[in-house]
This record gives sequence, structure tokens and C-alpha cells, in this order.
Amino acid sequence: MRDPHALLPSDDGLLAEWPAGGRLAPVRAGTLMVTPLAVTRAIAWQGGATTHGRAAPHGPRERRRTSRRAPPCARMRSRRGPAGVLMNWIQRLRIRQLYVLAALHETGNLSLTAERLHMTQPALSKWLRELESDLEVELFERHSKGLIPTQFCDMLVIHARAVMGELERSEETLAAVREGLSGQLIVGTSPTDTHGLLPSCIAEFRRMHPGICIAVHENSVDKLLPLLMEGRLDFVIGRIDAAPDPAIAWEALYDEPMTIVAGSHHPLANSPHPTWADTRHYPWIMPPKRAPLRRELELALAAEGEAPPKAAVETFSTVLITSLLQQGEMLAVMSRSMQRAFARSAGIVALPLPLQRRITIGVLRRRAAGRIPAYDDFLACVRSATNAGNEE
Repeated sequence: MRDPHALLPSDDGLLAEWPAGGRLAPVRAGTLMVTPLAVTRAIAWQGGATTHGRAAPHGPRERRRTSRRAPPCARMRSRRGPAGVLMNWIQRLRIRQLYVLAALHETGNLSLTAERLHMTQPALSKWLRELESDLEVELFERHSKGLIPTQFCDMLVIHARAVMGELERSEETLAAVREGLSGQLIVGTSPTDTHGLLPSCIAEFRRMHPGICIAVHENSVDKLLPLLMEGRLDFVIGRIDAAPDPAIAWEALYDEPMTIVAGSHHPLANSPHPTWADTRHYPWIMPPKRAPLRRELELALAAEGEAPPKAAVETFSTVLITSLLQQGEMLAVMSRSMQRAFARSAGIVALPLPLQRRITIGVLRRRAAGRIPAYDDFLACVRSATNAGNEE
């Protein structure tokens, strides 16, 4: 099979080469397809035998007439209005091009992108010029240090990633069905926020849909939201700091206090009245920089007139956090429900230090996801688990 990375537009906007017989060539999670119309047009422009069922021109008059015809890109630009331009480009779009554009947007570097995608830089440069010509907009500003995406590129990549996400989700769903399951549900969550909520929710949902596989991705909410927008996640459960993108539907579940925690053998664990000054003598385990939980802690300390502590370890891993608290004289910040869960299993103690700010836990999903019965059932399980937790 030919290298699918070599399938790039030629100078006249058509395919320079294609798999033998016009067969499908798999590329990552998408599929690169050469349609019969594209093959016919390519044959016609490259001197093939027929064009749309008519004999290709071979005489002098026919060749002169053909040479006066504008190339496809120019004919497309001659159409009036942007709708004709975009429709023509969409009809000739190949999934491979979406991945190339997304990679170029991410790196901002032609050489690095070409190396990553196993392409030559001249071929990538020519492809980008032809794409900009097709769309009649500038996608990147050229500078000596690389490429800077324009607003057109930013918007196009948002939609490209959404298409890529849907295609990859389709592949994952088909794989699950081939294994005998009836579907797949992918949930993103922040491990420091929903430790008590998600297990109860999954247990109830599994009783309703035992044939659906539930995949859970743990990360900070700011890292999960782009994956939700791209369709790679079905739900995100975690902290809601502010109203998200209008394309995301969200529902607040409950408010929860933060708490400073330590291991049961920590010197401050048995202190009846520890102070913030006492905590300065011990190393801290902190969420990564720019993480919402860390920002909330810093705001809470500012309200108390305290400076934020210096991080000795930065991590989101609950396993590592509890292990470090058990083994050393370290301090950390957790949600109250998470501390209560680990108090039973790992001996994690909450220190009676004042923190006035509370965090809002909510569930988020895409508005464009549509009404799927299993999704509605999962949302009902989230609400049920929330109500059960509030009654305890």
C-alpha cells in the first residue's frame, strides 16, 4: 500500500497520486478516501483517456481549448459568494487534511510538522498555499520564527478537531460493539473533586446499562473541557469556576468546602488549634500551577491575609498524595468529601484551619450532543448520587 502521507494536492488542486484502484487507505482514526469523481477529474487533468464519460481531447484544437481552461482553484474562486467556495472545498475535503491542519496549528512550524507527519516540507508548504487559495483566506501569518495562526485558522481548527473527535469516538464505539458491548460512555473528572460522587453514579448506571463500557479520564477541568468540546468526552464532572462556553450545557450539583489535610501521624494532626503560621514549617503538596483547585486555595488564603505556601511537590495523583501524607510530614488541600473518604482508608486528617471559600461541583456536556437515552440515564444517576450524598 502506498504511503498515505504522500496523498497531497497537486498544482492544479487535484490528487497527485492515490491508492491503486481507488481503494481506501486507513490513516490514524480517520479514513482517506479517493472518490470516483476525484479520480475521474484527476485522470482528465493528467491526460487520461476519459473525462466524465467523454473522450479526452487529443487534437491540436482540443488541446488548445483545454489549455485555456482555468485550473479548478481559479474556477472555484470565480463563483460568487463564500458559500460556493466552502461547498467546493468541503466536497473535496479529505480527513487527512484535518489532521495536517491541526498539527500545523499546534506546532506553528512547517519543519516540525512535516517531520511529525512524515512529509517533506516543500510538499507541506505547497499544500498550505493551495488550501489558503481554496478558502480565499490567510490561515497563518508567516514570520521568521514560524507561523502564527489567524482568526480564520483558529475557527477552522476548532471545527476540524470536533470532526476528528467524532471520528475517533466512532472508531472506539465500533470497537466496543465488536467486543460484544452495546456502546461506550466516556466521562472526564477531576480526581480531587468527585471522589465520592462518581463511584455511586457508575454503580447505579451499570445496573441500568450493563452492556455499556464506562471509560473515565482524570485530569483538571481546564484540560478536560477542550476534549468535551471536541466530542472526545461525553460528560465532565468537576469544579465549575464560571459559566463555560455557550456550546456547553452545565448543571451545578453542590457546593463543597476545601480543607487542609495531613497524615494521622503529622505533628499538627493532634493540635487542637493549629495556625497558618504553624503550617509554614512543613512542606506542601500542591495541585499544578494554574489548576483551579490551586487558584481557589490561593484566593482563600488571600481572604485570610495569608500568602500562598511554596510547593514541595506538584501533582493531581490522589494515590501519590495519600502516600506522601502517610509517610511524611507533608500538608495538602482536598475537598471535604475526598478527605472523608480517605479518612477511613488512609487515615487522612482534616486540620481545623479557616477556609471561607467553597467550590461548586457540576456536570457538563455538549449542547450539540443530542438526546441519547443512555446519556439521559447517566445524568439521572449523577443527580441521584448527588442527592444521596447530601442526605448523608
